[in-house]
Amino acid sequence: MMAAIRSALFALLFYPGTLVYVLSVIAVSPLGSRPVRAVVHGWSNYHHFLVRYVLGIRMVFEGFIPPGPYLIAMKHQAMVETVEALRRPIRRSW
Repeated sequence: MMAAIRSALFALLFYPGTLVYVLSVIAVSPLGSRPVRAVVHGWSNYHHFLVRYVLGIRMVFEGFIPPGPYLIAMKHQAMVETVEALRRPIRRSW
């Protein structure tokens, strides 16, 4: 029962919030890619907050994203880790 309540609360918060972020991306898109990336990262952080504190799910990532252009193939089971991957900063080794 609690899982159903958490899922319903997540949906009630996530989908309207996503609409706000989509409209924000449309508004800032004429300003270039940097503002668009900022909104996308904000959306993924919003998603992470809801997943962590509403659904009670913790994400664990192992490894790092190398610097430079790469195609990174992810094996995933749901949308959660796809959106979560947008939050991961590129770690550079100097």
